[in-house]
Amino acid sequence: MKPDAQIKLKAAGNLLALGGLALLALGLSYQFFTPKLYRASAVIRVENRGVRRPDKADGRPANLSEALSMAAEYELLKSDAFQSQVISNLNLREIWGKRSPQGAMPGTNEVRMLLQSKTRIHPLPNAGLIEIQVTSEERDDTALIANEFARLYRNYRESQSQNVSRERIDALRKNWDAEDRKVREAQERLEKIVSDIKKARAADTNSFYDRSNIAELQNKRIELEASYVEQQNMLVQLKALKPEQLRQVLPIMVTNEMLNVTLDKLTAAKHDLSEAQTALDPETPEVKSAVMVVEERNKNVTEAIAGMMTAREAEVAALKTTLDDLTQKLASARTNTSDLSTNNPAYRAALQEVQSLEDERYQLKTTLATNSIEAVLPLSLSATIVENAQLPLRPALPDPSLAHGVIGSGALAGVIGLLLLFITRKSKPLLAKATVK
Repeated sequence: MKPDAQIKLKAAGNLLALGGLALLALGLSYQFFTPKLYRASAVIRVENRGVRRPDKADGRPANLSEALSMAAEYELLKSDAFQSQVISNLNLREIWGKRSPQGAMPGTNEVRMLLQSKTRIHPLPNAGLIEIQVTSEERDDTALIANEFARLYRNYRESQSQNVSRERIDALRKNWDAEDRKVREAQERLEKIVSDIKKARAADTNSFYDRSNIAELQNKRIELEASYVEQQNMLVQLKALKPEQLRQVLPIMVTNEMLNVTLDKLTAAKHDLSEAQTALDPETPEVKSAVMVVEERNKNVTEAIAGMMTAREAEVAALKTTLDDLTQKLASARTNTSDLSTNNPAYRAALQEVQSLEDERYQLKTTLATNSIEAVLPLSLSATIVENAQLPLRPALPDPSLAHGVIGSGALAGVIGLLLLFITRKSKPLLAKATVK
C-alpha cells in the first residue's frame, strides 16, 4: 500500500472510530437518561346537524360547514373555563400536589399552566376530527385527562343542541297558537257562510238537493283534506330523514310508549358502554358484552321505527281513500244544485270563500309540518367520541427506534473505523520491506 493511501486510510479509520464512539455514547445517553414520557389521545368528530330538505336537488343541508366552526371549537377546548372544569372533575390540584417534592397543593393558575403544557389539541387531516393528545411522566394521567376533555366537550355540545331545540319548539308552539286562532276564526266565518247557503236553499223551492247535507259534506271534506295534506307532508318529511334523525323526530312528533321505552334502553346501554370503555380494556368480556347490548338495542329501535313508518303509511292511504269517496259524493251534490250555483249570487260568493279557506288551510298545514321537523333538528354542532384514549403500553419518549438507530449507527461506524485502523497496521511491515529492497 502506498504511503499516501495508508495515511488517508488511517485518518478515515480514526474519524469513523471516534465518530462512532460519540454516536454510541449519544444513543446510550438518550435511551437511558431521557425522562420517560407517556402519551395518549382521544379523537372527537364535530359535525353540523341540519334538516335535509327534499326540495333540494342533492338533499344536503344548506349552509353547513364544520370548517367554519372548528376554530371556535379549538378555542373552547383550550379556554380557561373548560380546563378548569377538567381540573375540578379529576381533582388534579390535590393529585399533583401530592406528587410535588414539597407536597404542597399548587395554585389554580399553576395547575392550569401545567395542564396546558401536557395537552395538545389539534385537527386531524380528515375534516371535522379533533385530536386531544396528553403527554405526561405519569402513565395513568394521559388517558384519564384526554378522555375527560372528550367527555366534557361531547356533553357540552349535547346540552347546547337540546337548548336550541327547546327554544325553537317553544317558538313554534307560540306560532301555532296564533295560527290556530286564525283558523278558528276562519272556520267560524265558514260556518256562517254555510248557514247562509242553507237559508238560501230553503228559500228557493225550485232547487234540488242530495239527501245528505251539502254543508256538512263540505265541512267534513275540508277537515279530511287538511288532515290528509298534513299527514302526507309529514310522511314525506319523515321519509327524507336519515335513520338517526328519525330517532330524534319521532318521539317528539308521535306518542309511542314502545318506542320511548326502547330508546331509553338504548341510551342506558350506550351509557354503560361508555363507562366500560373508559374504565376497562376493549377486549375485556364486560366491554364486549356492553357492545352486544348496544347493538341489540339499536336493532330494537330500528324495528320499532320501521313498524311506526309502515303504520303511518297505511293511515295516510286510508285517509286518502276516505277523502276520495267524500269528494265524489260532494261532486254529485253540487251537480244536483247547478241551478242554485248558477243563479244565486250568495251561493257563488260562499263557494268562492270556501275555496279560499281551503287554500289558506292547506298552506298553513304545509308550513307547520315543515317547521315542526326543522324545530327538532336545529342547525347546530354535534360531537361524537370516535376514539377513547387508552392507557399507553410503553413510553412515547425516549423513542426506542430512534435510540436503536443512533446506537446501531455509532457501533457500525466504530467497527468500520477499527477495521480500517487494523488494515493500516498490517500494511506497515510490507511498506518497510519494500523500502529495504
